[in-house]
Amino acid sequence: GADGLIDAFLEYLTEGLFLVPTHTWATVNQPPHIYDAAKTVPCIGTLANVAAFRPDGVRSLHPTHSMAVFGDDEAAEAFIAGEFTVETSTDPRSCYGKLINRKGYVLLLGVVHNRNTTLHCVEEMMGVPNRLSEDWKATKIRLKSGDMIERPIHCHCAVGIRDVSAHYPKYEPAFRHHGAIVDGTFGNAKAQLCSTEKMAWTMRLIRQR
Repeated sequence: GADGLIDAFLEYLTEGLFLVPTHTWATVNQPPHIYDAAKTVPCIGTLANVAAFRPDGVRSLHPTHSMAVFGDDEAAEAFIAGEFTVETSTDPRSCYGKLINRKGYVLLLGVVHNRNTTLHCVEEMMGVPNRLSEDWKATKIRLKSGDMIERPIHCHCAVGIRDVSAHYPKYEPAFRHHGAIVDGTFGNAKAQLCSTEKMAWTMRLIRQR
């Protein structure tokens, strides 16, 4: 089950941090638009649902794109610090930006790059136009103290493009050419271990041309 999978990763990854996305954009899109890390259920599947509430992890306070972080407690808390202050879905100051800046890796299990949320953050870092809503989306975050704060953010939105993520698999041949992907299997699933540093470098190279 999901707990066993997380246990296996934590047993193997004895150094650094292990991150599991626990996105809640579908939930927070609905009134009353409140994100509570202790209660708000993710909208992206079983692994996220389990990771979000495990006592050996900490969950970030991003209202739509939170992360559950496992590893050294002090390092994990430092990694998620400030998430409630970000202004976009994958703000470069968020966990996604930190993952890229620290040259971390993304493991895709049974999916391809239309599920690689990190690529949204790379585009934000590059200042790619027509990727964020012009209007602010009203959300609220319940802090660990119990206090509620307002946190309006710019969500992913591209005028004239129904789903930007659907185009991300087009990057895969370039990622492979530049050594950003290591292929493997995990059970019956095809797996891609992706270097955030090399993916970001490749996307910048493409945009420069």
